[in-house]
Amino acid sequence: MASVAEIIFYPAKSGSDPRPSIAEAEAALATRPGFKNAYLGQVTEDRRIHCFVLEWREKADVVAWASDPRAYKIKDSFESVVDLQAGLEPFIVLTTFKHDISAAMAANVTEFGFFSLPDKNATEHVVMQKIIGDVDMSQHPVITVGKAKGAATGHIWMVKPEMAEVDNTTVFTGVFGYDSVDDHWKWRATREHAEVVKGMDVFVKELGLRPVDVLGKRRAMFEGSGIIHVEFKKMFSGPA
Repeated sequence: MASVAEIIFYPAKSGSDPRPSIAEAEAALATRPGFKNAYLGQVTEDRRIHCFVLEWREKADVVAWASDPRAYKIKDSFESVVDLQAGLEPFIVLTTFKHDISAAMAANVTEFGFFSLPDKNATEHVVMQKIIGDVDMSQHPVITVGKAKGAATGHIWMVKPEMAEVDNTTVFTGVFGYDSVDDHWKWRATREHAEVVKGMDVFVKELGLRPVDVLGKRRAMFEGSGIIHVEFKKMFSGPA
């Protein structure tokens, strides 16, 4: 089953308490049709950066929620815990995943990878059909060899602010769950991972796919990787 997600990275005020904002979000979303789960976590590369994720069943559910007055109230509530003096603007993406993200989000550590395409190629069709295709993620080497706890890839249909190079759009993302960041490094050291990277080269050459360090080079797994790790906790669930 696919997932749609609102993903928000933001610098948190020192000593701020997100619980009142979480409680307000739960009151509005716990019974809302189409809503699945809410997660909150810290970026392991920089724990001052937090990540809040709302998981939905379908894109239409997110669009409908965006016009609800309660959505604006919750946004205002969360702004009280954002450090506007941190020198980092909150980074927001809306993504339709072709696979369920629940297992990856429930892992000890969740990897996010972000990638851009030249504007002419940055379409849902290119991402969903050409890059992702009909791959069965349960049989992907990241799980069968890398022991990832879950894996999902998807198309980003809204991004703010745009961190890709000029004439490019951040449009493709993946989430992968691991027991630890070390386990991710171990997977990257395998022959099978090298084969996956080699297979991605065709998208680099033919489509212009490239990683984007959306929170800046210093907060990536390594410069130019487009990878961030987050340690999440599930905050609450909905009826979907």
